[in-house]
Amino acid sequence: MHLEDAAKQSEAKRRMDLRRDVFLPALQEAAKASHVLGEMTGAETDSAKANEQMKAVTAALAGIHAVGSAETVTATFHLAQFVGEIFAELAIRRAESVAKFTLVTQLALLIDKELANGNALTEMMKACNLQGGNAVQFARVMQQWEGQQKLLATMIEDRDKATLRYRQSIARSIEYLAKNLSKLTELQSGAILAMRRELDLSIDEEVVKRIASEAAAHGANSLDKLTRFLQRNDLDSPSGQPSASVSAGQG
Repeated sequence: MHLEDAAKQSEAKRRMDLRRDVFLPALQEAAKASHVLGEMTGAETDSAKANEQMKAVTAALAGIHAVGSAETVTATFHLAQFVGEIFAELAIRRAESVAKFTLVTQLALLIDKELANGNALTEMMKACNLQGGNAVQFARVMQQWEGQQKLLATMIEDRDKATLRYRQSIARSIEYLAKNLSKLTELQSGAILAMRRELDLSIDEEVVKRIASEAAAHGANSLDKLTRFLQRNDLDSPSGQPSASVSAGQG
């Protein structure tokens, strides 16, 4: 009898250890899901890193199927499915943002080149004056400089328009995430509570739901402010590479 009891205790401990090995990483990844999605709103985010983070979330939640109850499997499945849908949509939107980001960067480099050309022409006109150059030579350089300045003004205008389009693209991604934040937070809370129950980690569920609801409302409000800011057309042009990404909700 003693040996039988010891064997049962050993088996119970083995199962609990296995559950902890599965549930604890899943709890962490479930809480990080909103952060992973927030990273996808920025064109400057490393694609490989974002994909690896998403794989980690998916793998951890998938592990629940091996040891979880029907309730927990259902909760984590719905969370993983919803996170996957948002991630896929943001990946498509991000591709558009990356193209716009690249254009802004290229225009900024061309502008730097033209600024250098303009400075060189200015120095040529100064040298012409100091060295007593003839009027024809000076006029020729001046004409080149004026043409170069017109080209530079056009390029700056193109960059500003491209920058606005880039910001608006990012704003649309953030707006999409904000619209789904409430449901995302609700699914996160449901999955986390289900896993905590599996591990006998007591917690006031109503408090968790209230905190999650407040976090979702606060996050949505912050994202709305950021969206409206990015959509403004009176912002100063960036001196190089504009960037924007967010972290939202729990995690």
